[in-house]
Amino acid sequence: QTFQCTPSKAHGFLRVDPKDPMYFSWQDGTFFYPIGQMLRSPVDLRPPYPSWKGDLHEGEGTYAFDRMMEKLSANGVNFIRVWMGVWWVGLEAPRDYAPGYDGLGRYNMANAWKLDHIFDEARRLGLAVKLNLNNHGQFTRDIDHEWYENCYNEMNGGMLKASRPYDFWTNPEAKKYYRKRLRYVVARWAYSPELMAWEMWNEVDLTEGFDAQTVADWHREFGGWLKKTDPFK
Repeated sequence: QTFQCTPSKAHGFLRVDPKDPMYFSWQDGTFFYPIGQMLRSPVDLRPPYPSWKGDLHEGEGTYAFDRMMEKLSANGVNFIRVWMGVWWVGLEAPRDYAPGYDGLGRYNMANAWKLDHIFDEARRLGLAVKLNLNNHGQFTRDIDHEWYENCYNEMNGGMLKASRPYDFWTNPEAKKYYRKRLRYVVARWAYSPELMAWEMWNEVDLTEGFDAQTVADWHREFGGWLKKTDPFK
């Protein structure tokens, strides 16, 4: 079998610029300056200020992202930040949290498809994506608490005591399941040149019982593992 290879107009993957680490560039050397904003999820039920009268577009799902990404791109935006929150494109949650979830170690394929679609649209519109993998609420009973809907919680069949969400950072079984999830995330989305970076956590200091050294050790372990595992670096 033979084939003919022709030059590509694709820029490749985004990198810290090899000549100037204060900037980014594509693999082909094209300069990239990120201009954009966070698109955490389609809606936020909390009003930004008391007199706000906005339309929430509840239930719109990926159609909301289609609309927002198209409008952002038309106005010169080239970068967005997306959360893998369980209310949007998360993979693991208790079965009774929402349709498509099936507990620890079983991934929500409907949500995975939504993220597939976001990356497809990002390619079409020329948007780079920073993908946030975790948010603080998943492991706290205080600020933006989601611990009671977390499948690592013993109340939902997990291995962590309901009163100790902070054991996530050190529990060997929790680490095993989280490494499996990361492995799946890399296998499914690392291919995309539109993936600018993995972001391990949002506001990790707001997790319950936050200890800087323990959390730093976890990041060294999983950040290093992620860097080694991602075939496209």
